[in-house]
Amino acid sequence: MDSRQRRTSLGQSLRAAAGLLGLGMQFAVTIVACLGIGYWLDSRFDTQPWALLAGGIIGIIGGFLQFLKTVRSETEKGRHGRSDTT
Repeated sequence: MDSRQRRTSLGQSLRAAAGLLGLGMQFAVTIVACLGIGYWLDSRFDTQPWALLAGGIIGIIGGFLQFLKTVRSETEKGRHGRSDTT
């Protein structure tokens, strides 16, 4: 395999995985945002640590659900893409 074929193969692989590449960052941002909201609520209403804990749990659940939704969507795209080319 020459270098041009490798670059083409790498490019095709990256395009196929593009929808999944940002999942880790998306998951982390969801959790941090919900923790931040919980921290703010705790400081506003003097309820330490309950809103922070609730925000963390909501963030983990929300991030995981978004993760599953994205993976299912990309899996379906992959299935349809393969069935169209065969």
